[in-house]
Amino acid sequence: MKKIILICLLIFTAVASAQNTELAAAYFAKGEYDKAVLLLEPLYKQQPYNQNYYNQLVTCYQQLQQFDKAEALILLHIAQFKLTTAYVTLGYNYALQNKSELAEENYQKAIESIANNPNVVYSIAREFETKSLIPQAIQAYEYAFELNQNPDFNYPLALLYGQAGNYEKMLESIFTYAENNQNSISSVQNMLSFYMTDDAEKNFSNQVRKSLLQRVQKNQDIFWVHFLSWYFVQQQDFAKAFIQEKAVFKREGTNVYKLFSLAEAAQAEKDYETATEILNFIEESVLDQAVQIQTTVLKNKILLANSTPQNYKEMQKLFEQQIEKFEISNNSVALVLQIARFYGFELDNFNEAKHKIDKLLALSLPTLQQAQVKELLADLYVANKKFNQAIIYYGQVQDDVKNNELAHNAQFKMAMANYYKTDFDWALKQFKVLKQSTSLLIANDALEMFLLLNDATRQDSAKVVLTPFAEADFLKFQKKNEQAKQAYLNLLPEAELTEMADVTLYRLAQVNFDLANTAQAIAHLEQLLSQYQESIYRDDAHFLLGIWYEKLGDTEKAQNNLEQIIVHHQDSIYFLEAQTKYRKLRGDKNV
Repeated sequence: MKKIILICLLIFTAVASAQNTELAAAYFAKGEYDKAVLLLEPLYKQQPYNQNYYNQLVTCYQQLQQFDKAEALILLHIAQFKLTTAYVTLGYNYALQNKSELAEENYQKAIESIANNPNVVYSIAREFETKSLIPQAIQAYEYAFELNQNPDFNYPLALLYGQAGNYEKMLESIFTYAENNQNSISSVQNMLSFYMTDDAEKNFSNQVRKSLLQRVQKNQDIFWVHFLSWYFVQQQDFAKAFIQEKAVFKREGTNVYKLFSLAEAAQAEKDYETATEILNFIEESVLDQAVQIQTTVLKNKILLANSTPQNYKEMQKLFEQQIEKFEISNNSVALVLQIARFYGFELDNFNEAKHKIDKLLALSLPTLQQAQVKELLADLYVANKKFNQAIIYYGQVQDDVKNNELAHNAQFKMAMANYYKTDFDWALKQFKVLKQSTSLLIANDALEMFLLLNDATRQDSAKVVLTPFAEADFLKFQKKNEQAKQAYLNLLPEAELTEMADVTLYRLAQVNFDLANTAQAIAHLEQLLSQYQESIYRDDAHFLLGIWYEKLGDTEKAQNNLEQIIVHHQDSIYFLEAQTKYRKLRGDKNV
């Protein structure tokens, strides 16, 4: 019986202690220190080794200006546990009372304790940092470094120099760390990018450049040449980055990956001239067929980005020469798919596109490549209204590469195929599942389609508009933009009577941009924003306007639209990109 009573008593005590801990934490978080201290004092007596109780109790005493109690508790903690970090807390307690001499005396005790074990500097410096005592934290690391030349001290020390605004010492420390920890270069570059992002005057950026150039000139170490190249990429000065990478390649002649990455970065930022120059250099320098094909694919991507119907015949001739040169084989799959897509969508030549795809399917391709080929074939079937055949191939892609992003993409395209064939109920069910996709892009697009169909199928008036709207969307998918534009315009009067006017205006803007009718496109987006305050397309509209106003040279309007996303649409899929573009337009070029 006594044992049962004892067990019950222990359980009750444990439950009560847990409840008091939670309640004390709640009071502490809300700043109700007078209530928190009443609970923390008995808790600390029960568990004096509990660092959380100790820290919170000291803070409560200090916030209540009960400095004597805080001092007594800290001294007791020092006596019991010999923790030298407590001298930082004690010094800070004196600083709160404006006893600067006593504060500095205890800070020095904490720093001098590092002599017994230089690695204790991490906890002591962190204690200084939590109290915003950055100069003392720096002093702690500098003293530790004198005692033990541990190169790993350089990384946290660089962070502290950065907080103190001492960029010269920061760069010296971080570059020393990088040289000794070359596998950690990404964390170093992330740190530098953080500081360069908000460096509107480019003072810090120029110091980075100067420091890197000094290291390159000093020993010509390839590590620093690559690092300097990275810097130029951050500046979007791809031509200078190419000079560095070309020099490395000529010395080593092995790692072509860096050159490809640089060409892709330049292409992504529409620096087509530099991208083409890099690709021409690769083409001349590396005779390996796989490299030649990869180079050709990226060059074609640049050509297609700048193509117009007027030069399609010339491009067709070039593509046929490429097929003849490299042949249709396992090595040329990416190239043949690129050319087949051009035939199917730009030239509207389904038979020739399918002929090339059939040749690929006849090869013994790896599963992933075979899935890519089937996906394009399904896309072409959709474009030619062969929806059932397309759905079969999309289904095969899902079966072939389960859980791969390609499978999720095929599932979304299958839903779109059902939408284009106006099987709205089935498409709605598929979009409902897909809006939970792990792929953010697919989830966003699926959610948009789900909301469109869900709203339209619940309104009799909208149902009338939905079928011709899907037909207009299909014309847009086929890249028959003139016909799509007219279809959307025909729908607009009826759409304005339903909840589909905003999406119709958005689609009109998209096709007008594709047709180079920029003024009309902008007018449609401005109308959407002015008339439909609750539209889910507002962030899309602001983003498109931001991009196009930038192209038109109207920086102010571009910034205004991007700022709308940053301020009012923080859950938008465009948020991060809008933030980056906004900073660039503002003058923070090192984004």
